[in-house]
Amino acid sequence: EEFQHYSDSSSKRLDRLEGNIKKLEDAPVPSVPRIITECDNEIKRIRNDFEACEQAISECDGPDKQDCKNKLAELNDRFDRCRAELEFKRQSGSQKALFGNALEIDGPKQEAKQNLSQMSAQQVISRGDVLYQEAEERMQRAFGVTEQSKQVAGAIEVELNQQEQQIGRVEDKTQDLRGHLRRANKIMDQIYRRYLTDKCILCLIICVMIVLVVIIIYGAVGGKDLGTPSDTV
Repeated sequence: EEFQHYSDSSSKRLDRLEGNIKKLEDAPVPSVPRIITECDNEIKRIRNDFEACEQAISECDGPDKQDCKNKLAELNDRFDRCRAELEFKRQSGSQKALFGNALEIDGPKQEAKQNLSQMSAQQVISRGDVLYQEAEERMQRAFGVTEQSKQVAGAIEVELNQQEQQIGRVEDKTQDLRGHLRRANKIMDQIYRRYLTDKCILCLIICVMIVLVVIIIYGAVGGKDLGTPSDTV
């Protein structure tokens, strides 16, 4: 029941996350940071639900345990796809912010081409230097975005490896718990056998004592009757 609660919560949060990611496709540039922040908060909540699901699986010991693991794996795959898509949308938004005003330069360029015959050679060279510097700055920003994308991809890969290791540790702990439970059952069986043995011995001792008491009483009463003189002879 605990696993079902957290898995349902994770599924609903994943639905909301997917909806927010779809909003990024048609959202205006000023609204993109707000939607991305909502997605990041939803990701944190989903991770908390996943940790609760793993804890519930570790405490479960029954035929439904494998089904719970399979369901959690499906939710993890869905979560990874959403995160990858979110990072792609995040980088796309950054590129829009960087190159969104590129078309605004076309107007001055056309005006410069139209008035090129009216400009001196020094003015033409200055204009070219300015445009070259702007293009170089845009290329540097593009390279920066590429490096950030690589870092994000590396961070995602590291986190996936950590999650796999965590799942492995949970499985190891589960195996240890099963071993402890088996040993505890054996110890309880031994204690119960010793209890039954002690009870039987106690009953035997009581029976022997009763028999001894009966024999003593009978011997005392019978000896007294034998020692009484008879007057009838």
